[in-house]
Order: sequence, then C-alpha cells, then structure tokens
Amino acid sequence: SDNIYGCLQTFYKFNCDFEETINHILLRDPNAIILMSNAVPYCKSHLLRIKKKVNHNINRIRWYNCLEFKEFLNIISICDVILDPFPFGGCNTSFEAFDLNIPVVTLSSNILGGSFTKGLYNKMGITDCTVTNKKCYVNKCVEIATNKKYKNLICRKIKVNKYKIFQDKDSVNDWVNLFLQLYLSNTN
Repeated sequence: SDNIYGCLQTFYKFNCDFEETINHILLRDPNAIILMSNAVPYCKSHLLRIKKKVNHNINRIRWYNCLEFKEFLNIISICDVILDPFPFGGCNTSFEAFDLNIPVVTLSSNILGGSFTKGLYNKMGITDCTVTNKKCYVNKCVEIATNKKYKNLICRKIKVNKYKIFQDKDSVNDWVNLFLQLYLSNTN
C-alpha cells in the first residue's frame, strides 16, 4: 500500500524550498515513502534541517548508501515516481528512470542544470510531468503515485517515446559541430 517516491540525488542538490516540497508530499500522501540517496553522506546540519522540515514524518524517508549500479536501477524500478530536485535538477537519473519507463516530475527552471529533464521530455513529446510551480509539483507527484491508471498512462508514453532520446543522432551531431566550430575558431 506504500507509494514510493524516489529522490535519488546527492544532498547538495537540495535546498530549503525543495525540502519543504518533500514535506508537502508527505503531508498530502499518507502512504508516501521517500527513498533518498546517502551515497555522499549528509552532514549533520543538513540532516537536522530535513528532520526539522518533515518533523514526525522523518520515519517515512528511507536513506540508502552507495549501491552497485544494478542495485541502484532496482531502487529506481520500484518507484512510482522520481522527484527531480529543483532548481538544480537531474540528468543521468532521469535517463535511467526513462529507460525503466518511470515518470520523473520536474519543475521548469531558468538554469541549465535544472532544465535537462524538461528537455528530455520535450524531445519525447511528453508534457504531463513538467510543471511550473511548487504547488503543481506536489500535486503532480501525488497524482502519479496515488493514481495507478494515470501513472501507467505516463509509463506507456515514456516506453513508446524514449527511443527519441536514446537513439537521437541529431543532438550528437549538434555537439560535434559545436566542438568543431570552437576548435576551429581557437586555431585561427
């Protein structure tokens, strides 16, 4: 009966706003369990800050240590939804989640690091999981985790469209051309 939310980033990607959002998810979904990485151990002051934010719900956050890659993928595979931390965002974890057809909720950002997941969704033509404010972020995460029919719909969209990010040659060619232009402009 648990709804599993994965927040699989290192702690330095978290800020007070994002931690407050985690608390709102725990308050909105009484069956929420949030999995968080402790691969890079939290400092004591950060753990105390999180504990203060989530108060009595701290027992619904489960930390895991550094894992072998296969174990890490197993963690992703059991999640109902992955939380993309804002404003920093994720990239590799989003790719890994999409490979397993797991939805990632992302908040639009005006910084590059916070825009990767939105860009991946744009490339796949999926708009369901990109939101514009923290309230919508919480609502979308809870909706996906608690509404299995909706979650399955998004999972199918990812499954059908993920080839657009995993087999994309245009982006690779764009990067090659950019680096060639930079190289050529520096050699003249």
